[in-house]
Amino acid sequence: MHLASASKAPTLGLFSGSNIKKYEPYGNGSKALDTNILGISDFIKAISDILDK
Repeated sequence: MHLASASKAPTLGLFSGSNIKKYEPYGNGSKALDTNILGISDFIKAISDILDK
């Protein structure tokens, strides 16, 4: 995830831990998704949003 983000590719990071803000990918439309709160439909929407850019 960090290598993808560093190469300026839009990246989705899936997290189930507590400190998402510390480790999330940033820039280029990248997002962190909390797997404890979000579901499959949310993941599909996030992927679609990145692909539409």
